[in-house]
Amino acid sequence: GGRHDRCVRPGHVRRQRRRPAQRRAARVEIDERPFAVRVFDRSGREIAHLLDFAFAPDGAGRVALRAAPGERWFGLGGKTGALDRRGRRFALRNRDHPVGERVDPLYHSIPFLMRVAINEGEAARADGYLLDGCAPSHFDVAAQERLRVVATAQAGGLDVTVFPGPAPGDVLRRYTARIGRITRPPLW
Repeated sequence: GGRHDRCVRPGHVRRQRRRPAQRRAARVEIDERPFAVRVFDRSGREIAHLLDFAFAPDGAGRVALRAAPGERWFGLGGKTGALDRRGRRFALRNRDHPVGERVDPLYHSIPFLMRVAINEGEAARADGYLLDGCAPSHFDVAAQERLRVVATAQAGGLDVTVFPGPAPGDVLRRYTARIGRITRPPLW
């Protein structure tokens, strides 16, 4: 079996023996019509609502992630403009371009987004999302539809990883455990 053995098709949900609640990292619910995947953290808080899946015979794919009003979205590598990516579209493809306002893509593309939600009187809550693949991709960060982040890949399908928080540091720790961490450089 390859990496696609993990794929879930509507109506074909494998049942797994439940682990004790204190060890369970997340709960996943799959809606058949319309097809959607919802991921909840240990406390029951929804950390991802993936919907509008689309796949083409050539391996291109699209997925949308529900985005609530007021959430801030950070990431995607070297990009010009505001750090909060909400309301913009981005192309991810590594290439050299002269740097200037609104130039996209720049040299390093990282298909990772961190969502940060700040509610009055509460600590900020964060979750992260990685669209792992080698083909050029595009992200519409609530630009066309203000309540959706849409990720598309030109080939290779979609491999989405969700990194629960609750704090931004928790998200980054889990993300770097997945992709690798750099070693500390020598003091000299």
